Amino acid sequence: MIFRPDYPEAFRSFISRPRHVRRRVLALLLVFALLLPMLTACGKKNNGGEGGGGSQSTETGSDTSTFGYNRAEAVEDYSRAIAKKNQEFNFEDAEITEIAPSLPMAEKHYTIMVYMIGSNLESRNGAASSDINEMLASGIDLTDTNLILYTGGSQRWTAEIPCDKNCVVDVSLEPGEWVVASTEKNADMGASQTLSEFVNFTVENYPAEHYALILWDHGGGPLWGYGVDELFSGDGLLLAEMQQAMEETPFSPDNPASIGKKLDFVGFDACLMGNIETMITWSKYAQYYVGSEELEPGDGWDYDFLQTFNETDDTVTITSAIVDAYGAYYEAKQSDVYHPDCTLSVTDLSKLLNMTIALDAFGKTLADHVEAGNFATI
Repeated sequence: MIFRPDYPEAFRSFISRPRHVRRRVLALLLVFALLLPMLTACGKKNNGGEGGGGSQSTETGSDTSTFGYNRAEAVEDYSRAIAKKNQEFNFEDAEITEIAPSLPMAEKHYTIMVYMIGSNLESRNGAASSDINEMLASGIDLTDTNLILYTGGSQRWTAEIPCDKNCVVDVSLEPGEWVVASTEKNADMGASQTLSEFVNFTVENYPAEHYALILWDHGGGPLWGYGVDELFSGDGLLLAEMQQAMEETPFSPDNPASIGKKLDFVGFDACLMGNIETMITWSKYAQYYVGSEELEPGDGWDYDFLQTFNETDDTVTITSAIVDAYGAYYEAKQSDVYHPDCTLSVTDLSKLLNMTIALDAFGKTLADHVEAGNFATI
């Protein structure tokens, strides 16, 4: 008598497939298993591993940052303050309270806003703090350009940034003075109110002729959106929440407080955000869009591009510099054992209308074929 185990139906279906099909499925499963650990840290710097992306001081060549903390020591120092996870968020928690008596500032030529959800990238590896240092080391002239950060979403910060509240950081000031405003306690950075509060506060207190917005953290594409706030159960901003946030800012033409202009560009230093769905969402509020179609390598953007603001306010030149610096950075790091696939692109959002019309027509044609059962044609 031959023993025949009672395998589950799915397994019996699998082993009945041709050998070449089974081999492909097993190969895909193996690739996924190997990639899974990397996906948890996609898009940002892994300071304990490949590369540092500007984490060293340009003056000393040491591991001490421009704003006065030792990254290597801070990452290993688990005695630093840690914010609690699984907090509850109320809308009023997003309200920002001014600290610096000098606000509002006089108008400058350009204001760059960076919405920095630290997440596990910061709490585990100090990646956000490393990028702040990289921004300062870029050579950007802060006398005519505002570089304003909004920090939160991480259990702890290796830089001297509080973890028990969200902070507005003006990096043109001395390190002990650069937190110019904050929330009373932690605010969910995956809530639309938190993003709109930051943008509104910055526009009101850092007026400029030109504005740009960079969103820093993990990315999940059009389905999962952007951001992982580790204090609020991994909450992030879905497309509808991004739209809701921007409708409450002066960059919406429908807002009574509209300033009559769009952001020069919006950029996602995050994985999987170079997609047409997200671009359509932002086309109402920004002129150009920067994002990666695929996963970003571990070091994310190279913020050396910020020095471009010293020379021009031309949006095409600036956004091209973002992509060029990114490509050059990873090309220089290539070796026999490290050869990352890189994607990053700039899109003129004013050109999306014809693209969406063509895409809709293509989708309708596909749907018609599906309904007719013409799968072979597809």
